[in-house]
Amino acid sequence: MIKPVVVAAVVAVALSVAPRAAQAGGPGYPWCASYSTGLNECNFVTWEQCHVAINGVGGVCSPNPRFQGYLPPPHKYVRWRWW
Repeated sequence: MIKPVVVAAVVAVALSVAPRAAQAGGPGYPWCASYSTGLNECNFVTWEQCHVAINGVGGVCSPNPRFQGYLPPPHKYVRWRWW
């Protein structure tokens, strides 16, 4: 009987001490989507991208309060050639 209580206590402490994940996208993206389900996602460079993401699902687009005015560089895709 005492074992489940000890396991539950250890799990509770581990979860309370573990670092919490920041909002997706962090401070690097200027727009956040707050979905009607309660989830937040800050992975949008433009308001239009955010609006398309919430379209049909429900939610609100708002500026990211943690945005620091710097966007990460775009990915450079290199075409792979096998010869």
